[in-house]
Amino acid sequence: MFKSATELLAEYRAGTLSPVEATDAVLNRIDEAIAGSRRST
Repeated sequence: MFKSATELLAEYRAGTLSPVEATDAVLNRIDEAIAGSRRST
């Protein structure tokens, strides 16, 4: 599920999201964006 940077930051500050989980979420979003751009070309 996509989370915005604001959501990730709020969860990280609240302690419900670890640094590893935050990084994984961002990298997964990047992977999804790359895969989407490849499908559209």
